[in-house]
Amino acid sequence: MEGAMTPWDLRAEDEWNALLRKLAEDFGMATALTDHEGNVLAAHGDRFPLCASIRDNASATTFLCSQTAATMLRIVRQVRKPIVDLC
Repeated sequence: MEGAMTPWDLRAEDEWNALLRKLAEDFGMATALTDHEGNVLAAHGDRFPLCASIRDNASATTFLCSQTAATMLRIVRQVRKPIVDLC
């Protein structure tokens, strides 16, 4: 998507990292910032053991995480609000 805005157009990378870190600490959950295709740009906080295992396996990450991210992104585009998912 050429010419599309990115999160870096809205805030500096260190500002996003600070926000993600604070949310992870305040709510005790992993946080992530993704691009328009669902690729993780930054993440903070501890993940569930299953998720950590999936993230450690490149082929599993590509298959499972990309499908989940694509689904979440589709929902966000429909409802036009942030969503929370445990994956």
